[in-house]
Parts: sequence; C-alpha cells; structure tokens
Amino acid sequence: MYVDSVTLAAVAGELNQTLLNGRVQDVVQISELAFSMEIYAGHLRRYLILSAESKSARCHLASQKPRRGVEQPVTLALLLRKYVEGAHLSAISQPLWERILHFDFSGPEARPA
Repeated sequence: MYVDSVTLAAVAGELNQTLLNGRVQDVVQISELAFSMEIYAGHLRRYLILSAESKSARCHLASQKPRRGVEQPVTLALLLRKYVEGAHLSAISQPLWERILHFDFSGPEARPA
C-alpha cells in the first residue's frame, strides 16, 4: 500500500490524539528493522509499531503487545532503550509535504523538545 504525505498527516494526527504526553514503558525489537514501543497514555497501554523495512515500512498502533523477534538486539534498539524508555512523548510532527514523522521525547535521558 502506498502512503503519501496526506495519509501520513492523518496518521500523525491520530497518533497525536492517542499518544501525546504518554510515557514510554518498553521498547521491543520485533525484527532487524522494526521496533515497538509500549506507551502508557490516557490510562491505557498502547503499542506503537515503527518499521523501516523496504517492503513494509509502516507506523501504526497495534492491538496486542508485539513479541521480541530477535535474540541479539542491534545498537539502535539499545540506544532506544537507554534514551527513550521512561521518557514522555512530547510531540509528533511531520515536515510539510514529506513522508517523515518526527517523534520528540522529554525525560531524564531524552533531550527536551
């Protein structure tokens, strides 16, 4: 499925409504290029899937907690755990007409937005 900048803007809007100011409780590496974040927002646990796989690049909410898919995490997964776990998601933005999302986190290890 092709996702253009307008569709991604709608995704960003939905994520802002459901995840903003949520606390990242866990980061899980699903595959070599896909990660999941458990975010506690609005008194609910939500699972954000982020994938950079060439055939299935995506960013969406999952209904169930994803399982770990790799035994040895890559360096990016370790960095996400260090700097993002425990932080709050302070903003989700999209540069105008781009198919990119920016996630800003604030917390003890994350840089303030």
